[in-house]
Amino acid sequence: MRGLLRALVVAACAFAIAYSLLRVAQALFFPAPDPRTVVVVGRIAFYWRCAIAGFAAIVAGIGGSALAARSTRSFDELLSLLLTTTIAIGVLQGVFVP
Repeated sequence: MRGLLRALVVAACAFAIAYSLLRVAQALFFPAPDPRTVVVVGRIAFYWRCAIAGFAAIVAGIGGSALAARSTRSFDELLSLLLTTTIAIGVLQGVFVP
C-alpha cells in the first residue's frame, strides 16, 4: 500500500512538471494561430498536453514504484526534492506563461 502511495505521488508530480514544461514549450515555439482560420486549437492543444503529461505520469509512477521498492531511504530524500521542484516549476510557469 505504501509503495502504491509513493508511486501516485511521483506520478502526480511528473504530471504537473510535464504539463508545465509542455505549456512553456508550446508558448515559445508555437505562437497562437489566427483564430479565424482554426476554431478549436486552444482546446485541442490542452487535451494533447494532458495526454502527453498523463503518459509521462504513468511512466514516472512505474519508475517511482520501482525506486521505492529498492530503497525507501533514498526515495524519501528524492521525494522532498521532487516536491520542491514541482512547486517551483508550476509557479514559474503560472507566472510567466499563464
